[in-house]
Amino acid sequence: MPVRLTVGGAGLLLGGLSLWLAANSEGYSFAADAPWALILYLTAGWLTIAAGVLHWGRPPALLLVLIAIAWFVAEWHSPLAGSALTFTTALCLGNAGPAVVGHLTLVDMGRSRWNVPLAAVGYVATIALLGVLPTVFFDPASQGCPTCPDNLVVLADDAGALQRTAQWGMRIGLAWAVVVIGVVTARLVRATPVRRRRAAPLVAGGGAYLVASAWTFLINFDRGHLGHTALERRLWSAQGIALIVLAATFVAELVRARRTHADLSRLVVDVAAGSQPGRLRDAVAERVGDPGLEIAYPLDVGGYVDAAGHPLIVPADGRWTTRLAIGDHELAVLVHRPGLLDDPVLVAELIGAGHLGLESAGLRARTLAVLEDVRASRLRLIEAGDTQRVRLERDLHDGAQQRLVGLSFALSVLRSRTGEDGGLYAAAQAVQAALDQLRALARGISPVVLREEGLAAALTSLAETAPLRLLALPEGRFPDLAETTAYLLVARAAAAGPTDAAVTMYDDDLLLDLVSPGATEALDDVPDRISSLGGRLTVEPRADGTNRLAARIPVTQ
Repeated sequence: MPVRLTVGGAGLLLGGLSLWLAANSEGYSFAADAPWALILYLTAGWLTIAAGVLHWGRPPALLLVLIAIAWFVAEWHSPLAGSALTFTTALCLGNAGPAVVGHLTLVDMGRSRWNVPLAAVGYVATIALLGVLPTVFFDPASQGCPTCPDNLVVLADDAGALQRTAQWGMRIGLAWAVVVIGVVTARLVRATPVRRRRAAPLVAGGGAYLVASAWTFLINFDRGHLGHTALERRLWSAQGIALIVLAATFVAELVRARRTHADLSRLVVDVAAGSQPGRLRDAVAERVGDPGLEIAYPLDVGGYVDAAGHPLIVPADGRWTTRLAIGDHELAVLVHRPGLLDDPVLVAELIGAGHLGLESAGLRARTLAVLEDVRASRLRLIEAGDTQRVRLERDLHDGAQQRLVGLSFALSVLRSRTGEDGGLYAAAQAVQAALDQLRALARGISPVVLREEGLAAALTSLAETAPLRLLALPEGRFPDLAETTAYLLVARAAAAGPTDAAVTMYDDDLLLDLVSPGATEALDDVPDRISSLGGRLTVEPRADGTNRLAARIPVTQ
């Protein structure tokens, strides 16, 4: 904060001194031509410094302050400069404005390996070739300004060398400005719609300033120095307006960022309190302008999950992802359209404002992932148990049941041959009883009709042998787990006594409404099966001593 206050105070003082100097330098300063020009001069400089101070600690801050300094310093090459140091500084740095504006525009439009080389060419053209080198050949007293302060860096009084170096500076500066404008425009065209909307004012301000600068270089090729013509006055005004637009863009961006920070901070409170956890993804998606954005939360064992704890594949291509981390601690990975989050400022905003929400949502996602693993494990155990039921039923049917059928047939044949009805009849009755019990056992383990014809047919078959009255049956087939669970619930209830059952389909759920005299203990493992499938079972005691069982079993797993 002290540094920011110091820079801000120095900017106010610099602007005030420059305004006084410009106002009293008629014939040497564009700002002295009219009151509105003085207002434009001061507004452009002070607003740019204010934008830099407000952004202090962020990448554009220093460049914004340097732009304002170059803008003010450009008006110091006047006999009223008051000191040789001030006058010499204006001669060396007064034309640096285009280079700094170009540098800022390039940097804010995204990282590129060409940013530094292009910016370096601009500084060479404006500071070295248009500033320092011409100054070392300029003696104010002998070249038309006897009242000007001394030039502290003059090495030789050579008007020809001064003109040649300045001409080269203008040529290179013009070519450089055209290239930078082209590069920035191309980046803007390739940018995403959200990025394009955000960057358009910046490109408008920076581009307009560079166009005015290039035009100024073009009309002064032959002369080798900047003049004070009516056209140059208008170009200077255009530069001032462009700086106001540029600075206002950064101020507006800061206001928007702080508003977003506040919105996300309020959202963090909601997420931490557990209300509407999906809002975090929605808020981030709306903020960056990508409805399809996903937030992937890292698992301790590797891999990623979404907010609901479901596995999420994160593309390896970095253009599709943005890692949100604090140091080495990874909060989340955003999966989005390519190039959407190339802006490091926006990424920093998301981390700064949303890290608590991301921590909370990540913890919830990991917990849900563990619960999902537990549920999946329970489902696998149930499926394995059902598979064993089917295998056991088949073993009974193909093994013991077939042997008993064979024995029963053999006894019948023996009775018919011997004519004996005593002992053989009793043996045949015992074998038939064992066969009936075995068939009932197999049917209770895993009814063949349930697997082959479905739930409705299996319940209808059950009602033929059990005290079961069917009030409603669903049509069609359902997943094996759902059908088996529904059948077991009805069968266990009917085994406890006379039962009324209605089985219907609603949306993606099987709804079972049963009235049975049995206690919940008689249901055995059925409640756990229903819970593992994501369903619900409620038991309501009735006045007549029976229980009303209401179950909801999802048919989509």
